Amino acid sequence: MAEMVEKKPDFINGDNNILGKNKPETDVEVSYDSRVARNGVKLHPQPTADPRDPLNWPTAKKNTILGIVMFKYFMFTYITTTTVPSFTQLQSELGISYSQVSWTVAVPALGLAIGPLLWSSLAHIYGCRIIFIVGTVMSLAATIGAGQPGNYGRYMAARFFQGLGVSPAATVGMAIILDMFFDYQRGQKLGLW
Repeated sequence: MAEMVEKKPDFINGDNNILGKNKPETDVEVSYDSRVARNGVKLHPQPTADPRDPLNWPTAKKNTILGIVMFKYFMFTYITTTTVPSFTQLQSELGISYSQVSWTVAVPALGLAIGPLLWSSLAHIYGCRIIFIVGTVMSLAATIGAGQPGNYGRYMAARFFQGLGVSPAATVGMAIILDMFFDYQRGQKLGLW
């Protein structure tokens, strides 16, 4: 595969006639208004010459990352309802009423609701990868904390941080998919997600 080298078009230097000048060498047909894939589809968004551009990554790498994002989104849904079968055991173990134990589903949902407001902004500042890692570590620590014997307040705090920790899967997950795939691929990938 030829290395993609992108040069500045001549119109930046004052020449308005750029047809046929400064074309990068690549397996993608290039004009300065569009790049076209081998199958003739106009690529949007336009990939850069940078090999770190997610649009230039190999398909296997993109699909592996998509699998991780999909798993995290599965955990997003699973973590809120996972305690329902253990309501009776939680009631006796923590010495709480049935109405109190039902809040164990609502509190992580609160974390899931607040999380995207927090994580989206931080992902724009620090990047999606670090936000996914921090969220995963937070959720893992909270899950370990929720599994330890304790009191109702500590358990509910752990459940809140479980929800907060998996919530990047909602907004940051979609941003990751949009960054990695071209428009004509996104429908399928978002459907899988």
